[in-house]
Amino acid sequence: MPAPVVVQRTRPPFEASVQARTDAAQAAIAVAGEHLALQPRVTWYTWLIAAAILTAFAAATGIKPRGTRHVAGTQLMGVARVVLVFAVVVVLWFAYAASR
Repeated sequence: MPAPVVVQRTRPPFEASVQARTDAAQAAIAVAGEHLALQPRVTWYTWLIAAAILTAFAAATGIKPRGTRHVAGTQLMGVARVVLVFAVVVVLWFAYAASR
């Protein structure tokens, strides 16, 4: 009776699939890194933040275009400023809580 033939694998199938996935992930990260390096520094999100800051400044100071009604001294604008300060405090509190 001939001896059975034993085939040994260099790696078990699970380890081979893990290595293949790792290699694919590293290749994807390299491609993404090259893609991100070509992107501009100022993204749409940066412009959105700049617009929000500018709008908040204009709302808090009462800057207005010519020909429009003056609302800086009204009670509604006072309430809007209080709400704006409250929103800033809430955002700062969330940022502080997330950093702990």
